[in-house]
Amino acid sequence: MPEILTIKQDPVLQIGELQFSEDEIAAEPYLRRASPEFAHDVGGPITKRFVELADKAGRIQPGSLVRSQRTPFVEGSYPTPPQWHFDFIPGVQPSCYESLNRAIYSNTGLIVCLFDQELHPDDTGTLFLADGEVMLDLDKRDEQNEYVPGKNFADGTKGGHVYWWDPQTRRQIAAGDIATTPLVPGGVYGYASHNMHHVSQMRSSFGSRMLLRMNNPTDPEFIIVPENKAIFPGDDNYPAYVFNAVDPIRWVRRTVLAKAS
Repeated sequence: MPEILTIKQDPVLQIGELQFSEDEIAAEPYLRRASPEFAHDVGGPITKRFVELADKAGRIQPGSLVRSQRTPFVEGSYPTPPQWHFDFIPGVQPSCYESLNRAIYSNTGLIVCLFDQELHPDDTGTLFLADGEVMLDLDKRDEQNEYVPGKNFADGTKGGHVYWWDPQTRRQIAAGDIATTPLVPGGVYGYASHNMHHVSQMRSSFGSRMLLRMNNPTDPEFIIVPENKAIFPGDDNYPAYVFNAVDPIRWVRRTVLAKAS
């Protein structure tokens, strides 16, 4: 008999809302593994509001890390690899834990997807699984085909395979075993690492979208020293990647601009 890991999918609940404009999105720096203090100091107005909302809601704790990324809208592409995934602690591979189950429940956090719905009416926010259960066959686990820190964005990356649990999750969605629900742009949601989600395919061909998230480790053994990496608009190194599905199990990464400015 296969070993099955059943993961309860709790609804993600909106706890607040961020005000933003297209110009503010365009001015935001890329942040990677930033402490809330660093993010508030160097971030643009949207990032500052996000950190302040998190602080007011009591969601900042030792080890909190902030990530911010702006992506140009490219019709038919995705902002990140098109696959169902968990948000593990940044920089910690699931195989570092004593079990996959412990990694899946490794953090809580906040997430917000930002774009102007009036300018981009056909686009949708990040998709989350709705209330229900996902069942993963652990006999099919491939530790090199799950979250590996930096793998999807390393220099020279051209493409890869979807995570091993993605086809299983898609089959359960297609069978009607579990539904999906999108985030409302600008809404700040509380979520946890066990909440599976998937970026939506972009429909627009102009402007940008932005994703902000904060992750808080639940295990004191895995508190990561902040990297506090910031890249500002106009810098040649500012990420301008999008991803395309080659087929149901493979994706490719491409640079769409010399720099995002």
